[in-house]
Amino acid sequence: MIAEPEVLNPQAEFVAERIATSPREPEAHAILLRSRTHMAAYARALEQRGIPCDTDFPEGLIDSQEVADIEAILRLALMPHDRDALAVAVGGPWGTPDPQDKRLLVTGLEGDPQTILSRTELGGVVAATSARAAAEGPASAVRALATDPRLTARYGRLPLARRRLANLMTLADEEQRAGRTLDLADFCQRLRDRRAYGIDEAEASGAALGGRGGVADQGDGARPGHLVTLVRGGLGGPR
Repeated sequence: MIAEPEVLNPQAEFVAERIATSPREPEAHAILLRSRTHMAAYARALEQRGIPCDTDFPEGLIDSQEVADIEAILRLALMPHDRDALAVAVGGPWGTPDPQDKRLLVTGLEGDPQTILSRTELGGVVAATSARAAAEGPASAVRALATDPRLTARYGRLPLARRRLANLMTLADEEQRAGRTLDLADFCQRLRDRRAYGIDEAEASGAALGGRGGVADQGDGARPGHLVTLVRGGLGGPR
């Protein structure tokens, strides 16, 4: 199956390029749009230039980047040779130092995928997640990942991302208490089912982080977040 080439939005490309070449910091910019129709195109254009951004439009809990990072670790704990999960995880908080650097991913997927686990922190995180899930259940494994300092360093300054992570932990707890999730495989299947059927909780909605790999922290001032804000209906300040 051949994927269709991505259609670029000329206006989004123009704006993103202006921001990329601006002497001002990314968080000094806000993009005001009449509607949310093309917001994803702007987020994508910024991301391609390595500029992290946040948006004010709702996307589901399951499709957000921070949840995808955690789900990739859970899937690798089940199957270390899951190439799709590796492709996501290598750009996540426990992967390569530079999420835009795809060399290790290409090398690993062309040869032995375990190379990716051994040359990053992923190997240790996957092993710890597998052991915790087996001993304490998937909810405990999800909570450990969602509160891991390496993940919160990336998403901690994004209020909507923090809310989605809290909701993911709540979802895992509720599934386990209800007896629907007996092990890690069950929980991963539940996530796939929710995605396939478009099931999501209203309170779990929030804007996905547009800039893959944006640097953010928990607000202690050590590593300030640098985010372009995309908003509809009025200008929004840095988050």
